[in-house]
Amino acid sequence: MRERTGAPVVSRLAAAAVVGAGIAAAFHVGKLPPAIGVLRNEFGISLVQASYLVSVLQMAALALGIVGGVLADRFGPKRVMSFGLVLLVLASAAGAFAESARVLLGTRVIESVGFMLCVLPGPSLLRRSVSSGLNRWLGLWAAYMPAGMALGLLITPFLIGEKGWRSAWWLACLFSLFILVMIRRTVAEDRRHSRTDVQVATLLSSTLAAPGPWLLGMSFGCYAAQWMGVFAFLPTIYADAGIAASAAAPLTAFAVAINILGNLTGGFVAQRRVSAPWLIVIAALAMAGMSWIAFGSGAQFQAQYLAIVVLSMVGGLIPGALFAMAPVLAPSQNAVSTTVGLMQQGSAAGQMLAPPIIAAMALSMNGWTGTWKVTGLFALGNLVVAFLLFQVLTARTRSTKQMA
Repeated sequence: MRERTGAPVVSRLAAAAVVGAGIAAAFHVGKLPPAIGVLRNEFGISLVQASYLVSVLQMAALALGIVGGVLADRFGPKRVMSFGLVLLVLASAAGAFAESARVLLGTRVIESVGFMLCVLPGPSLLRRSVSSGLNRWLGLWAAYMPAGMALGLLITPFLIGEKGWRSAWWLACLFSLFILVMIRRTVAEDRRHSRTDVQVATLLSSTLAAPGPWLLGMSFGCYAAQWMGVFAFLPTIYADAGIAASAAAPLTAFAVAINILGNLTGGFVAQRRVSAPWLIVIAALAMAGMSWIAFGSGAQFQAQYLAIVVLSMVGGLIPGALFAMAPVLAPSQNAVSTTVGLMQQGSAAGQMLAPPIIAAMALSMNGWTGTWKVTGLFALGNLVVAFLLFQVLTARTRSTKQMA
């Protein structure tokens, strides 16, 4: 069945299902922060212990990133994404029955593995599913994390108030199950070479030997460090301004969700053949400036919050640009998921590295005014990476012309 434009309807449904899988996976991330207070009261755990429930997802990403990407390239992206969704379904259902923090943490570990296996094959499946407008779909894919997190941040407080925190776990379970059915019904089966001909050692060695994947991972890490460094401590701005907790959730969800606009813009602009490294330069400079306004300028709350919204929106250009470059800078089309795995490891490293550094600086300075200095260093790092990406892309273009 085809639309009059000639674009296969089935391919669009498949691409939408793939993007939906990323959003469903990110919903499992966003469902937890609003439930931390309730979980602490029910299980009698400290704030530090509760934070493990959040950080375990990034630990898995740091440990499994490129390995999960290799699995997706080796055994087939559809098969691996489906297995990741199965793990999310089972782990969230088990978490809904948890009677202790230890059991809940165990289910979160399984969720973290499911999350990684679900999201790593995304760009590869999109490339296989659509014949035109790939960068537009990659821009949509880049928005999976803010979209899913924003849904979790918005819906979970309501569910907790009406049915308790376990209802959020059941909703995440059913959401993932629905997407799993859509993936199985709409996405084409894995090609034979994805399962048998591609060797793990070849995928690893070719990806690790190529400069492009490393630079993509470093850029994603610098971006994630800035974004998480700001949003991890956003509640302090609310508290200092006397904002009620009931208003904090929608404010945070909106600031997270606005990141989607940047993701979509990054993919759209990349489709127009605007150099992706330029998008990184623009976004890095904007994030550095907005972070200073939010934390270092002493501005009023309204200006601080507006700066955070702009930081999130413009910063979203970077994931959109990076996912658009992943199929281009992967050492081969058989290694796209492996390249994305290295990107995810960079993102996880940045998210785990920045908050402790910012917290340590806050303790030494007796306040959060030095936050912009840390995020500014990561912005500088992204400027350096953007310059190196210019060099790699220029060399690649010259090589292609010489071969032609």
